Amino acid sequence: MYHYVRRIAIPVILEVIFIVSCFVLPRHLFVYSNTAFFVALLGYIIATKSMSMHQWYRALAGGWHFWRQVVITLVCAAGAFGATSLLEQAFPHLATGAITMPVKTAGELLLFALSTIVLPAIVEETIFRKQMICLASRTAIICTTLLSAILFAAEHFVAPWGVLLGMVWALPFSLAYITTRNIHVPMTAHAIASVLINGPTVVMALFVVL
Repeated sequence: MYHYVRRIAIPVILEVIFIVSCFVLPRHLFVYSNTAFFVALLGYIIATKSMSMHQWYRALAGGWHFWRQVVITLVCAAGAFGATSLLEQAFPHLATGAITMPVKTAGELLLFALSTIVLPAIVEETIFRKQMICLASRTAIICTTLLSAILFAAEHFVAPWGVLLGMVWALPFSLAYITTRNIHVPMTAHAIASVLINGPTVVMALFVVL
């Protein structure tokens, strides 16, 4: 328990600071605080050597077995996103508290792309799945998966209803890591999902700010 708490302490502290900033800073500065949050977590990952790009590259070259797991994760993630969209439509009066990041300049758009497309797969999967989900026992898996899902969701939403929806988002990636014991499966699926979901937003915003 001590080693687990020590392992997640810094990421949790950084997230608390980020969440507090969402209540304190004006909304047009969220893109800066969000990017700073991801860069700080990336620095933690590099300092602790929690992730290896070389190992990820080797996993990508792992053949059909690896990519079949990635595809299954993507399909499940699409189902989770679809389910949460339906829930939002079914309960429109409930506020999600989604953390949005308006951008007005090319520099802010670059930061938006960095914090929504480039870094999330590496940072979020390493921190919220590999670092936070303990695979030692069934009880540990359940408890730490719940904790990681709550923290993952709280990074995206600041209202209880939104956090619940965000936990649904986390489920496919958590299950992918738990069942495969291979963090590169949800990491790859997350990277693809980030490009598909946020890529068009960045492209459309590019025509606005330039």
